[in-house]
Parts: sequence; structure tokens; C-alpha cells
Amino acid sequence: MPNPTISKALEGWRTSSRSKLDELLKAHHEVGGGGRGRRYATEQINHAYLVAVSA
Repeated sequence: MPNPTISKALEGWRTSSRSKLDELLKAHHEVGGGGRGRRYATEQINHAYLVAVSA
């Protein structure tokens, strides 16, 4: 049952939005690795993440 004190936006964030952003972060890590330094192969993933966060 939905919590009446939580907004629909927050409820959506806690369910589907967070998991979608987590998937992008996982893809970013798999493509670019976990080390420091510039990762040119992750540029498009970075753009997708920015759009997803701003949406």
C-alpha cells in the first residue's frame, strides 16, 4: 500500500528511477573500469546519465 506521506515522485524514484540509474552506473563501470583517469569510451553513457538525472 502506498505511503500517503510520500509524494508520487519520491515513490517513483525509490522504485523504478533509482534502478535505471544504477543500471547506467553499472554499464559505465563495465565499459570504463573502476580506476582513475579519463575514459573516452564512456562519453555516451555519461550523456545518457545526465539526461536520465535531469528528467
